[in-house]
Amino acid sequence: MKKVVWQFPEIIEIHEVSYYADKYYTMKSKKIIFDLSKTKYVHSSFIGFLLDIKRNYDNEKKNIQVNFSENVRNIINMLELNEYFIELSAIKI
Repeated sequence: MKKVVWQFPEIIEIHEVSYYADKYYTMKSKKIIFDLSKTKYVHSSFIGFLLDIKRNYDNEKKNIQVNFSENVRNIINMLELNEYFIELSAIKI
């Protein structure tokens, strides 16, 4: 199965998060790259979505990588979640 590179927009609003969650939970691919490299703003509910993905990471047996932009990385750092996401942001697929 080939990898899926999922590129996110510059701004992720609250009303978009349920769409992303639905899309993720119906994906068949086991190799997914979340490319947030161009994302400047995320609603807090999107952070919750990322936390849920990380929590289910081992159970789903998916190979996931998250590429954060500097802005999103700063938000992750402010929330003191950097250590939580270090595994996902370091994985190469």
